[in-house]
Amino acid sequence: MGLGWVIVGGGLPLRVKCRFLPNTNHILIGEVMAIMYGLKSVVGVPELGTVVVRSDSKGAVRLLTKCWKGENVRGMGGCHEEFQQLLVKTRQLDVRFEWVKGHNGNVFNEAVDRLAMGTRRNHQMDLGHLDSELVARVTEDLKHS
Repeated sequence: MGLGWVIVGGGLPLRVKCRFLPNTNHILIGEVMAIMYGLKSVVGVPELGTVVVRSDSKGAVRLLTKCWKGENVRGMGGCHEEFQQLLVKTRQLDVRFEWVKGHNGNVFNEAVDRLAMGTRRNHQMDLGHLDSELVARVTEDLKHS
């Protein structure tokens, strides 16, 4: 499964990232993992303010909102242990999870979809070395949109 995430705002430079997640094809796990990697990248950023995580996965938004609030949840075996560890590291952040409609022209949502699909295809064809080129192209496109 290919993952993609974009960090924008909060006085941070634009960050565009992708990663291949082998041995899974469960969409909810992929959505949650992409969000986790994005959150990990802002841990320790001083005075960040509110972090708004936007995803086109209603399931991921629902699950992570409940985990963030400390509620007991079902799905993915509850709040994944790795996510629980991330929660401890990010408790000082004000995090909100919001659903956005997918494939609706939102440039950031379209960018992460492109990253996820491109990364998956690169690795399926054993072309993982092209991931950095994909990130560079998406970054340039976002800078000009």
